[in-house]
Amino acid sequence: MVSHRTATTADIPAILMLADCCEATDHLNRPLSEDDLTSPLWREVPASNWHLWHDEAGTLVAFARLRLTPSENQPIEGRFWLYVHPDWRRQGIEGDMIARLETQTQVYA
Repeated sequence: MVSHRTATTADIPAILMLADCCEATDHLNRPLSEDDLTSPLWREVPASNWHLWHDEAGTLVAFARLRLTPSENQPIEGRFWLYVHPDWRRQGIEGDMIARLETQTQVYA
C-alpha cells in the first residue's frame, strides 16, 4: 500500500536519494541535483507540481515532477519526470503518477 502527497522543499534530500537509486539502476547519466530542484530559473512550485508516494513505513518510493511554462507563454509547454524505486516498478504506481500529472496539466491550461 502506498500513500500520495504533494512535496515541500524539505523533501528534497529524500527526493535526491530516490533519484540516485534510480540512476544507479538505470544508468541514464541524468543525475538530479539540488540545484535542479531549487533554481529560481524554473520557478517550480513543489506544493502543486511535485508529487510523492511513500510506502507503509514512510519511505519515499516514487517522485513525479511537473514543469509547465508560465501561462502567459503560448503555447504552454509541459514536461514531467518520473522516478520510481526499482523495487516498486510495475506495481501500478506509474499509471497513478501519469494520471495525476495529466490532471494537474489540465487544471493549469
